Amino acid sequence: MMKRIVKLTIACYLAFLSAGCDTEKTSDANLARTSSAIINGETVPDGEYNAVVALMWYEKYISCSGALITPEWVLTAGHCLYGDPYAPEDLSVFFGSKVKNPTYKAAVKDYYLHPGFTDEEGVDKGYDVGLIHLAEPVPESIATPMRVILPANMMTAEEVDNGDLFVKHVGFGQTAYGNREDPTKRMTAGTKHKYTSKVAAYCPRDPSKNSSRCESIANLEVIFDIYVGEYVIGNFIILDGSKGGTTYYDSGSPLLLDRDGTEYITGVCSMGYVGYTSLAEDKRFMEYTDITPYYDSFLAEHIPELDSCYTGKNEQGHLLFNCNDAACSDKDFCKPEDCFNGSDDNRNGAIDCEDESCKSELKCQPEICDDKIDNNDNNLKDCDDPQCKDALNCQPEICNDRIDNNGDNLKDCDDPQCEGVLYCEPEICDDGIDNNGDNLIDCKDPKCNGVLICEPEICDDGIDNNGDDKTDCNDTMCLLATVCQPEVCDDGIDNNANQKADCDDPECENTAICLPEICDNKVDDNGDDRIDCQDPKCRKAAICQPENCTDGFDNNDDGLKDCDDPQCSYTAVCQKEICDDGKDNDGDGLKDCDDSDCAESCASNSGSGSDCSGVPSKRSAPVWPLIAAGLIGAGLFSRRRAIILDKVRRKY
Repeated sequence: MMKRIVKLTIACYLAFLSAGCDTEKTSDANLARTSSAIINGETVPDGEYNAVVALMWYEKYISCSGALITPEWVLTAGHCLYGDPYAPEDLSVFFGSKVKNPTYKAAVKDYYLHPGFTDEEGVDKGYDVGLIHLAEPVPESIATPMRVILPANMMTAEEVDNGDLFVKHVGFGQTAYGNREDPTKRMTAGTKHKYTSKVAAYCPRDPSKNSSRCESIANLEVIFDIYVGEYVIGNFIILDGSKGGTTYYDSGSPLLLDRDGTEYITGVCSMGYVGYTSLAEDKRFMEYTDITPYYDSFLAEHIPELDSCYTGKNEQGHLLFNCNDAACSDKDFCKPEDCFNGSDDNRNGAIDCEDESCKSELKCQPEICDDKIDNNDNNLKDCDDPQCKDALNCQPEICNDRIDNNGDNLKDCDDPQCEGVLYCEPEICDDGIDNNGDNLIDCKDPKCNGVLICEPEICDDGIDNNGDDKTDCNDTMCLLATVCQPEVCDDGIDNNANQKADCDDPECENTAICLPEICDNKVDDNGDDRIDCQDPKCRKAAICQPENCTDGFDNNDDGLKDCDDPQCSYTAVCQKEICDDGKDNDGDGLKDCDDSDCAESCASNSGSGSDCSGVPSKRSAPVWPLIAAGLIGAGLFSRRRAIILDKVRRKY
């Protein structure tokens, strides 16, 4: 019997590029074009086999399939994780029935290959097992972990040789035969499918337990004159792939064995030749790595919950083991916990003092955070002890939020913790500086409330109310007070609300416009562009009163009465009576010689027997100059009165 040991490139080709182990990255465009999975398989509806997952690089490229076996762990093939070292954060796990529309994406904390997978012959040697540790537990609403079969329940050669042992595989591989070398004829992956196959051979690591066909299958010629070498009988479950089964991207997918109505993971997909149509059907097989030899030596070492000694969890979520069983007593999780080394020595999820076995240790006693005693003998008292980091009284006081942050009944700057904090420094209320960094200067800072210098100045009481040595309107606080506004002395308004407008206000006392007008000096004494009697201030002055030309009084106190006053020079009553013109020239109702003004003239004419012919007649003495002079005088007088009245109106 010819057997060849499949070397580095051969194992890699079979493991990574064969129909069952493809890890080539597929573009989003390809995923969008084709719905793909197990050849001749049945589409898995949403909600079924939720624990079967797709492994994605950079959340873009599907690599392999896998299965969630605890809330934090995914089982897959080792070759899916072997090769160029990728950072865990480059890998993610997609849940759901299609990678295009995942129901949940899980980040990866780390991943592990079986220690025997040291080179690319790890597949042929039967060590093709890997674990992915997720960053966070997957919620139960997303997926329920699948059970891993215990070694005692594993299939036997007898069951296989009887010819009626069937298993199920579920994965995200392609759905139909394709041509790997021609991308246009390849069916890409991305949709979850399932398929039931017959077990052709069971070839465990112990050759004495092989089923009958292990040796004959090992000698079948496959592609490129490559034989499955001697390691094929090392640790494989061989499935009949003549009618369909796993292919590209199904690597790492779980092989499910039914035991009493419960499906258990019994292997992971390593290699297969279903997709190669160039092979005769009797040479199309699928090879799954049997995981039962690694249950305790690999799986349970990383996942204590899988250990046969595991019995559950306590209220704190720490793992419990049956350490009374002799078979368990020598395992790590039954060894005592070192309570002070920072490690989970017994792998129960509890470190040091969190472990039940450490509860009685003095250094594991709780620290009372406000009794000023080192309760757990770690040389740290109260809030200095890390145990007290979350205690209310150990919280820092925020010094400007008006809250008692640490429960000591002292808020903000009243708390001793705030001593020396800038915000709690006193504000100097008259230096123009923000002394405590609250962006409020001097009297704008609430800390200056009640300080004398910040009291308001009453602007009209004659008192320095805020002690700045400035009284009333001299205080800058009164700059905008109405009572401190200047009086405009000629606008007719009480500008400073002191009930006195314009020149009546004392502020206007020395202003030019409020000086008195001298009414007979022909000078504008107060700068209002009005001289003497034109100025409204002279309206009551005697000198500016009109002269009554017929009352015998000096009405305007200029020493001249009636017609002697120049004001009367042009009035009719002050005109001379023409004694022979038949008119009442001076408006006294008497004409010619009837007027007393003509008494002398008419008497002399009468004594000589004359008929007043001696009185100059209108013809011999024209009166038009007198009439013209009277009209001009009247006009000047009327214009003077008009000017005076106009200026009075403009004033008021």
